[in-house]
Amino acid sequence: MTEQEKKIIQNLYQHSASEAALHVPEDIRQITLSRFEDFEQLALREKYPNIYLESTPAGKKINHGTQIQGLFPELDQLVESEPMEKIAMEIFRPKNISKAQEIFARNPGGKSIIPHQDYIYERKHKNHRTLSLNVKLNPINYREGHMSYHSVKQGTKLKHLFNAEKWEWKLFSLEAQYKRLYQLEESAVHAIWHTSFSLHKARIPARGDKRGVFIRYIVNCYDSNG
Repeated sequence: MTEQEKKIIQNLYQHSASEAALHVPEDIRQITLSRFEDFEQLALREKYPNIYLESTPAGKKINHGTQIQGLFPELDQLVESEPMEKIAMEIFRPKNISKAQEIFARNPGGKSIIPHQDYIYERKHKNHRTLSLNVKLNPINYREGHMSYHSVKQGTKLKHLFNAEKWEWKLFSLEAQYKRLYQLEESAVHAIWHTSFSLHKARIPARGDKRGVFIRYIVNCYDSNG
């Protein structure tokens, strides 16, 4: 295991999140954004079941999309060099794994992301855990609406409340002890690792023309010991 991998694993155990060493070249970033914009136009017309839209001052936009494997081949090739499976096996010791991809967009004037941990959505009967690598394509900061990650020790399950009207879970209380890791929001950071126990949220994106887009690469770990 390399020193960089050891550092990532140490950060994940300590904070459930870590900066990634991944650097996205400008040409790949622009190609991926262009593919996303083309796909969004199709999604607006075709109403794909795995793509979730939201109303914004600029009209309907993608907020979240799942099952997008193969949509961004140039970025996929870059991410394949990252030790995702290796780190997932070290952290969670699963018997089985699968991979997935998602899109998240932070649209000006769109929705917030309420404080939560991902474990609350995972399949308990399969002892399901996830390792995620979020690749940022647009460098907007926390005040503009990008995701904020807070330090929570690996394995810590915080109390959540279920909102039946919105069909979503929300952290019961964002206590001061779970400090925000500012360095993960800097524009120079291209990607962020996080586990099921990461505490993250995003405020309502500021109105204007700055739109945040990121791709989430996921290793689903089943029958995990973590």
